[in-house]
Amino acid sequence: MTGLSALLQLTMPVLSVILPLWVATRTGAPEWVAAVALGLNTILVLLLQTAWAARIGSVTAARRSAVTAGTALLVSCVLIGLAGSVGGAVLPTVLVLIGVTVLTAGEIGAGAATWFVAFRSVPEGAQGQYQAVFGMAASFARIIGPALVLPLVLATGEIGWLAVGAVMAAAGIVLSAITGRSDRTPPQLG
Repeated sequence: MTGLSALLQLTMPVLSVILPLWVATRTGAPEWVAAVALGLNTILVLLLQTAWAARIGSVTAARRSAVTAGTALLVSCVLIGLAGSVGGAVLPTVLVLIGVTVLTAGEIGAGAATWFVAFRSVPEGAQGQYQAVFGMAASFARIIGPALVLPLVLATGEIGWLAVGAVMAAAGIVLSAITGRSDRTPPQLG
């Protein structure tokens, strides 16, 4: 779960590191678009996260959220990647902002699904241990994500964005598959 969550949380380095560099060096969009995109993400998360998470009360809902998240993350990476292939300032700006909106939906959906599965799998008396390990996913995404994703995207452009989106989509699909198994009794920590 921690590894899948880290892959799905690649949205954090995408928004904070990779997108600003992509916008500044590979698109015709004004550089301030990266800051607007981050603000848009923050506002959308504040408005939508609680409502989305409130709908995740069953294995079926968590699986649906994971698949939706993976799909949204793939689409968002394609849109952001395409911003580097089109001319002018307006179309790249629109593609980046739509891409970030879709990325935010993926981020919210993935978070709701991963937390549902993580909390369902905790054995009695081991909540702190499980939450500590699961919480490392954000650190992995923030530290390892830029080191792996940034060179890939800057070296290969749109293909790199497609690869990043495909990895996050695959993580969403695997999360959906293991969510169905979350009814099993979790292993006890030693």
